[in-house]
Amino acid sequence: MPLSSPPAPRPTSLPGPEQEGETLEQQADVSGELQLLASLVLHPILAHLPEGAPLTIVPHAPLCIVPFCALPLPDGAPLIERHAISQVPSLTTLRLMLEREEAAKTEHRTAAALVVGCPTALPSLELPSLPSAAHEAEVVAAALDTPSELLLVGEEARATTILAQLAEAPLSVVHLATHSRPRCLALAPTMPDPSSEPTASTAIAEEGAEQDTAPLDEGLLFMDTVSETFLRTHPTVVLTGSHGASGDLSHDYVLGMPRAFLASGARSVLACMWDAVDEPSSALVAKFYATLRASPETSQAEMHDTLAMSMSMCACAA
Repeated sequence: MPLSSPPAPRPTSLPGPEQEGETLEQQADVSGELQLLASLVLHPILAHLPEGAPLTIVPHAPLCIVPFCALPLPDGAPLIERHAISQVPSLTTLRLMLEREEAAKTEHRTAAALVVGCPTALPSLELPSLPSAAHEAEVVAAALDTPSELLLVGEEARATTILAQLAEAPLSVVHLATHSRPRCLALAPTMPDPSSEPTASTAIAEEGAEQDTAPLDEGLLFMDTVSETFLRTHPTVVLTGSHGASGDLSHDYVLGMPRAFLASGARSVLACMWDAVDEPSSALVAKFYATLRASPETSQAEMHDTLAMSMSMCACAA
């Protein structure tokens, strides 16, 4: 990472136009906007919200991109400090997720965690390195007792390998510390064997013939592919890259990677709406898993609470 710039976010995001005469700190100050949003969508319901109660939000249209965890309460504290927050596309989806939660209680007794960190993406994607993501993966793997074959870092974090594990392995948690974009994750590509010369006979398989080598790919795992993969043990999926919860805005939800993992069978998805700076993001995620391991009975709501607070802090640091 260049010394003249701040730590690279996951992934690089295009800066918006600067307002003339404003400093970067002034441009980043959105407290007024958050206060206005809170007065419109949060404060009217506070009288009906018990102290400390978890809050599940079913947003519609533009409300899908409101950072509810950062909305200030009347005393100025962010909502996430007092309430565990989660979002669902619909009440039908919420019921389905609760059913998966019950099923997972039995299935996860023999399930393991798949942990991916700092994949070696194609140079043509021009993505900055994420050295702390590799360390994050190792810390998470240790906290979750991940088998060595399910800890994938660097060149081993190939899209084809990860997709196969998602489809075949009994998983309780899927942790992905990677670069993310609205509709895909940037993973390591599957490259052809450099010792073999490509020929017409090997490059184009005859109809009905089997391929002995893995197909060449660019290492991009798209949401359409994820949606078509069945996660039979309903794992919790954690996306710690920048804007992992972003995507195309529809009338009922954001069409992005979280929606794809929910469609594939995940019981819940934890993702970040903003930039997540590499080093502080990894440190906060490690703290989250350490807390979870120290309190195995931590509820799903508390898991959302802890990680959402961590991701909020990462966004502020960015």
